[in-house]
Amino acid sequence: MKRILYLLSLAALLPILFLSCHRAQMLAPTEEVRYLNSKFGCISNSWEFEYQGQWYPATVPGNIHDDLLHNRLIPDPHYGTNEDSVQWVADSVWTYRLLFDKDCAGSRDFNHRQLVFDGLDTYAEVFLNGQRLTATDGTARPDNMFRRWTFDLPDGLRDKDNELIVRFLPSVPIERAAAEALPYRLPDSRVFSRKAQYESGWDWGPKLITCGIWKNVYIRSYSDYRVEDVYVRDGRSVQEEPDTWGTTVCVTVLSDIARKATLLVEVNDADGANITVKQKVKMKPGRNEFYLPVDIKDPKLWWPNGMGEPHLYYYTVKLQDGKHQYECAPVGHGCRTVRLVREKDAIGEVANISMGSSATTLYSLVNQKVNITTPQVELANWENVINNYERPCVFIQIKYTVGLDGTNILILKEHDVMVITDLMMGGDGTNTDGEIGELQLSAISEAMNQMMGAAATSLSTMI
Repeated sequence: MKRILYLLSLAALLPILFLSCHRAQMLAPTEEVRYLNSKFGCISNSWEFEYQGQWYPATVPGNIHDDLLHNRLIPDPHYGTNEDSVQWVADSVWTYRLLFDKDCAGSRDFNHRQLVFDGLDTYAEVFLNGQRLTATDGTARPDNMFRRWTFDLPDGLRDKDNELIVRFLPSVPIERAAAEALPYRLPDSRVFSRKAQYESGWDWGPKLITCGIWKNVYIRSYSDYRVEDVYVRDGRSVQEEPDTWGTTVCVTVLSDIARKATLLVEVNDADGANITVKQKVKMKPGRNEFYLPVDIKDPKLWWPNGMGEPHLYYYTVKLQDGKHQYECAPVGHGCRTVRLVREKDAIGEVANISMGSSATTLYSLVNQKVNITTPQVELANWENVINNYERPCVFIQIKYTVGLDGTNILILKEHDVMVITDLMMGGDGTNTDGEIGELQLSAISEAMNQMMGAAATSLSTMI
């Protein structure tokens, strides 16, 4: 089959790379991040969750099923039929709590402080010292497991014991309400939540609809401006240089002030590539988007697994204003394109279906699982075919008698013939000594005859 077909799932295979920025050590700090995770960060007290009026230790990042299990409040849901006995977890409201000191909010020199959740699963309400927080995009109740949620911290934090509450609501009632509002009926209501679909059960896994703070949580403090996002885009045409790969680096900056700065992009890879591009920019108050063209001469392409090397280039973005510098963690990017090819590879498709049926027939003859590879189609003459196979080998010729005019030729190595015939006769496939005799030729002919009969049946459904 054509190699391009493998590229259709490229977007799903590529890793998701999150932007992380830090200050250059020799310049004044413009951002500070303090993590509130269980195992590292500035917190002195542990996260807790509430169950039947009592507080128990919790792990963040994590989920409610693991926290219940670690505190021996539920049986192992993956053992026996315990899955059925823990379904009540999905129908309950779960509350997480953390007490933290004001020091976790960073230095007093910063004029912005934000509480950031990289992942909340899924419907949540966030409270700080009894005050309900609204996300910076205006969302009152987070409802998407797959995105980052940011909240501005209010002024007046306590020196000690600031209480952060995250309350998770059951997702099933919300999904059902959305489904009932439709004028038609769906077989499943899980599709209404931006939530991992496998939690609602799959043929390979249990039904465990969970919730929790499943990614990092931290307080981000900054002054004046910060880099919000870096994205590398392919596809920019470089007409005058056909051996050059054109990329565009998209940089989003949030700023409180108007200021001139220098945006710098450095590109490196494991083979020693070193590209630097600079651009003068003018920031204005609010959201700023800057686009820097970066050309890579004679690039190495990124290939999916099994088709070549997944070569990556690493883009580092720096924003300098003379006093401060942001330096963002390198963003990995592969040079690749995706094309949808609608032309059918007719010969390859015929071979794939036909030989798949033949493999199933061979399985019944040798009582062993038989797999086939994707057929490789190429044009060859008889002389090339003869010269490309080791000798001795077995040539089997089978002609079509009805429906098609043509001949199938199967070529098998001597060792393969001995293995197949030994299995057909009740052996374990290891009795391969000696030469091929009439018995082996008769057995392999019968096997190939049945295989091609199955292939012909499959082929008849296509034509």
